[in-house]
Amino acid sequence: MSILSVNPGSSSKKYALYRDSEQVVTAHFEPEGNEHVLSLSVEGVKQQRPVTKKEYSEATAYLVALLEKEQVISKENPLSAVGIRVVASGSFFLEDREIDAAYLEKLKEAAIRAPLHTLPLIHEIEHLMKTFPKVPIIGVSDSAFHKSIPPHFRNYALPAETVERHDIRRFGYHGISVASVLRKLSGEMHELPSRIIVAHLGSGASLTAVKHGQSVANTMGFTPLDGLPMATRVGQVDPGVIVHLAKHAGMDPDELENYLFKQSGLRGVSGKTGD
Repeated sequence: MSILSVNPGSSSKKYALYRDSEQVVTAHFEPEGNEHVLSLSVEGVKQQRPVTKKEYSEATAYLVALLEKEQVISKENPLSAVGIRVVASGSFFLEDREIDAAYLEKLKEAAIRAPLHTLPLIHEIEHLMKTFPKVPIIGVSDSAFHKSIPPHFRNYALPAETVERHDIRRFGYHGISVASVLRKLSGEMHELPSRIIVAHLGSGASLTAVKHGQSVANTMGFTPLDGLPMATRVGQVDPGVIVHLAKHAGMDPDELENYLFKQSGLRGVSGKTGD
């Protein structure tokens, strides 16, 4: 089987191709200054090349064309499936699911709550469906690992009617990363400690408390905005600050979202960069 793994992150796009569980291709599109760079490894041969903004926005098509040229993907070696990391708030997204029209509708509903993360994901999925119309595409939940978080931490102190109507809970994120770290640890240690704290530190950042192999707390909440200060995300902040900005800085919801997701964190503290 040939499986393409897709991770559209907040500041980069990562791809990997696995053939019978062996990784044969890795591709990492990321910003470098004012440009974008592709770091590519095909069966151990590494290269780096600049890509345009258009090539970055259409990274899947660009990569597939490269792999077809190299005969890594062909009629003789077609793709069997695609797995894509899904970061979206809502109980529906606590499971890994095959993506179909109904799934996309759910994502579009989630995009109303958190468009900055979800709209690029929808674009990537639609592009994959167009590129591989007959290949099953699996949405791999970034929150599924956190289903074990107990109710006393998962639930906000909001009226129950509001919580149920709008599905507002701490869903937690970076679950795929945390599960990967635990698998790595279990392969290197005789026995996993009963209590572990896993730190995911990138443009998005979080901490997860793991007890007996299960997630019991994650610093992210309803969306990936909460918790640690990040490259451009504010992290934990008194909700009163947001009310104050809305009242006294004249910010509407869209402006607030952009401000808290894109202009805060390390970029806001430094006044220069989120690096």
